[in-house]
Amino acid sequence: MSKNIENLIRKEIVAMKDIAWGKISSQKSIRLLWGENFVKSKELRIFLKRELKNINLYPAQYKEELREKLANYVNMKPENILPTNGSDDAIELIAKTCLSKKDEVLIPRPSFSGYVSVSQMMGAKIHFVNLEKDFSLKSKKLEDIANKKTKIVWIANPNNPTGNILLNVQQIEKLARYFPGLVIVDECYFEFSRVNEVPLIKRNKNVVVLRSFSKTFSLAGLRLGYIVANKQLIKYFDRVQENNQTFGVNSLAQAAGVFLLRNTSIRNALLNKFLEAKKNFEVNLAKIKNVELISTKTSFILIKITGGKKTGSSLREFLKEKDIYIKNCYLYPGLGKNYAYLGIPAPPSQKYVLELIKKHLNKKNIMKNKIKKEKIKEIMPIFRWAELQKNAK
Repeated sequence: MSKNIENLIRKEIVAMKDIAWGKISSQKSIRLLWGENFVKSKELRIFLKRELKNINLYPAQYKEELREKLANYVNMKPENILPTNGSDDAIELIAKTCLSKKDEVLIPRPSFSGYVSVSQMMGAKIHFVNLEKDFSLKSKKLEDIANKKTKIVWIANPNNPTGNILLNVQQIEKLARYFPGLVIVDECYFEFSRVNEVPLIKRNKNVVVLRSFSKTFSLAGLRLGYIVANKQLIKYFDRVQENNQTFGVNSLAQAAGVFLLRNTSIRNALLNKFLEAKKNFEVNLAKIKNVELISTKTSFILIKITGGKKTGSSLREFLKEKDIYIKNCYLYPGLGKNYAYLGIPAPPSQKYVLELIKKHLNKKNIMKNKIKKEKIKEIMPIFRWAELQKNAK
């Protein structure tokens, strides 16, 4: 007897859309679609080699040392901290802990797609709040839509993919005091923006801040993030993590986090070298015709393609042929076809990437020009055509 597999799957999962990143050949490709930090720490690699001797053992269950170091870093107490398997894991953990079918959430649009997927997964009803044309967010819009069923407001600060600060600290606190549900502030780019909502937690029990080691500190491959929140909230997040993923944060990630938090100079070097390369890439990208550069406080750049018929999709496909991968922003309703998301290439690759972008956005359609010339030639006297061609040279 044949079975319909979809009948065995929760309807919320069936309704979820696949995210078509596309197949990327290898880590040797030039990957600019996730905002990875190309800078590597030699000291950290040497340190982690020594840690490999313990990979046969489970990682620290309660992550005490990492929690203590993180508490010092954010000026909170260890009971206010929960390390996670990247900030994506933190987002999913919060959704699993707090959301159910009767709940509603507010999500700015465009913003990080993960907020939508975890909310859908839990069956919550989603209300989108569209950004303004300049990508700003009107906090009044959030207040107008929120009601007693609204459990969570997801705020990426800075926003992904627009790269700007959606709400300042004062606006976040006003929202938290007005809104009875949770205000989740995703600060995975905190070290780039320096906008810090963590102090609000001491005055507002419903503010939750998410952070990450992936972008700033070059640990995307090890997956390390953390939640900062009221200790009662952390207790419940911890309970779900302990019961479902007791050893969810691997030992190398914990060790790397502790190492970087102990070594301020190494952390600063990772960030400063990246920022220097980002600035250089931005300066040269802005020189390319038909590119409008949108400044961001993140590890990526957003561009708008102006003039001609080129789009984010066409640029993505052109670069893909060269084993370079970017986002064309079709995942983000509200941006449109002319936007593209680019991470920062390592300095040795920047000139190559820039030349390819320039070549694609500014190349002329040779075939069309040839056809046009042939038609003109047909209706003009031969001597006149030759004369024009000579003058053109």
